[in-house]
Amino acid sequence: MTLRETILNIAVNMGRLSRYSQQKNLDRIETFLNDNEQYIRELEMSQLSELIKPTIKEFLKAYRALVESKSKLTDNWAEDALTWANILTHRSKLL
Repeated sequence: MTLRETILNIAVNMGRLSRYSQQKNLDRIETFLNDNEQYIRELEMSQLSELIKPTIKEFLKAYRALVESKSKLTDNWAEDALTWANILTHRSKLL
């Protein structure tokens, strides 16, 4: 899988996390958090271009905060997940 595909997979999952958090569907949230952990491990082992490295660094910081606060599925949690879905989708076009 290419780096771009990995980032897009994370972005799609972030969109799903947003939707399922609004529905308070904890089982599906766990599924996609686990999927993202696999993709994030792939990201961390990849050579990131300087064009996308700052975005990925900020994403990882924000993602860890979301994971830590998953027990509080607020509208803000869902919006943050969706925001990162959009950011990652757009930034992947740089690759």
